Amino acid sequence: LADLAGPGSLGDQSDVEAAKYVNKSIGALTNVVNALASASSGVPYRDDPLTTVLADALGGNCRLAVVCAVGPNENDAEAAAQAVGVAQKLTSVQCRPTPLLETSETGRLRGLVSQLQSPEAAEPVLHDIDSLRE
Repeated sequence: LADLAGPGSLGDQSDVEAAKYVNKSIGALTNVVNALASASSGVPYRDDPLTTVLADALGGNCRLAVVCAVGPNENDAEAAAQAVGVAQKLTSVQCRPTPLLETSETGRLRGLVSQLQSPEAAEPVLHDIDSLRE
């Protein structure tokens, strides 16, 4: 869950710094959403820590739900329109989550790994490797 609400009122210098970080992260998120919506080959996930953390949720193997809460204040109309625009673009991103299924091949490989990890299996395997070298 990512809450992208900015600091409401800018009281002191720390609020101004926080607002700068929030605005930078929202800008980076907007760039990622634009790249995903246009099916661009290069998506700038690493431009900001927020987009790096959200990479799997935005374009990966996850389901994505977006809640865009805006207020009726006229002073915030531009920011609200911008937020709704980003949310609308997110709806056009094609995320197709696929369940991680256990196939016969992955089951066979898991069995081989567990055999190789057991101490009893290590010696015959090493013996077989030595015989291949000859």
